[in-house]
Amino acid sequence: MLTRMSEHSFALDMVAVYRQTPDGRLLDCNDVCASMLGYASREELLAAGRLNYFNASDAMTVMAALPDLSKLANVEVALRRKDGSVVWVLQNLKYVQVAEAEKVWIEAAMFDVTEQRRAAQRLEFQANHDALTALPNRLLVVDRLNVALARAKRRRKPIAVMVVDVDHFELINTTFGHGIADYLLKEVADRLTSCVREEDSVGRFGSDEFMVVLAEMAAETDAAIAAQRILDSISRQFAIQGHTIDVKASIGISVSPTDGNTTDQLVKNATTAMYQAKERGRNMFRFHVPEWRRIQTMGGIQTKR
Repeated sequence: MLTRMSEHSFALDMVAVYRQTPDGRLLDCNDVCASMLGYASREELLAAGRLNYFNASDAMTVMAALPDLSKLANVEVALRRKDGSVVWVLQNLKYVQVAEAEKVWIEAAMFDVTEQRRAAQRLEFQANHDALTALPNRLLVVDRLNVALARAKRRRKPIAVMVVDVDHFELINTTFGHGIADYLLKEVADRLTSCVREEDSVGRFGSDEFMVVLAEMAAETDAAIAAQRILDSISRQFAIQGHTIDVKASIGISVSPTDGNTTDQLVKNATTAMYQAKERGRNMFRFHVPEWRRIQTMGGIQTKR
C-alpha cells in the first residue's frame, strides 16, 4: 500500500534521481540511486533495466495516478535492492510529456527512509507489545479480539476467549526471586503460543495473566480441547537456571455468542470463569456459568457444556 509521509529534509548528496518510461524501463539515474539500490555504479543499475518494487501493485498504483495528477509527492514504497533486501524510499515523481519528441517519461527523486521506518516500527511494537514476553499487550490483544469477533459474527462462527492465570505465582516470585519468575513468564508465554493455531492470538493480560483468543471454531468443544492442551503444556516441569519448577494454571473460558456478543462481555465472563476454576481447586479450566445456573447446579467441576 502506498502511504504519504510528513515533510523530511535531506542533504543533496542523499537524493537519488532517475528517469524512466511509464512502463518502468529505466532511462537514466545518478550514482546515489545506484548506491541506494545496492549497485556498484549507475551503469550497472541502468544495465539492470528497471527499479524493482517489493509490491508490484505499488508501481501500478503510481503509474496509474501520474497521468491525471502530473505530480506525486512524499510517496513511501519498498524497493528491492540488488541483494534482495528491502530499502524503503520516499519518492517525489513528475509526469513529463515532451511534445516535440512525442515522448513521455517520469522523472523522480527519492530518499532512503529505511532507518526512520524501522525506528517507527520499533516504537509501534513497544507500544503494542509486552516488554517481558514480547506478546501482544492488553490493548493489542483486545483489539485482535474485536477483529475476530466482528469476523465471527459475519461468518456465524463461534470464537472463544480464555483467561489463563498462573497458579500461586506470588509464591514462585517470593521463593525464587523476580529474575527467575520473569523468566518463567516468558517460558509460559512460549508454551501458550505453541498450543494455538496461527490464526489465534495470545497476549499478556496482567502480571501473571494471559489471554487467548480462539478464532472461528468449528464447535465449542474446540475450546475445551485447546484448554486441556494448554494445561498439559504448562504442567510440564520448567527447568530455569538450575531450578526445577512445577507450575499449574487456572483457565476461564467464554464463548460467543453464548456468553456474550461484545468484547467486554466475553472478557468479563472468561475472567469470572477463571476465578471459578480457582475456587474449585485450580489446575483446571471452566466455561463461564451464569450465577443463577451455578446456584441451581450446586456442585460438580464443569469442564464442558
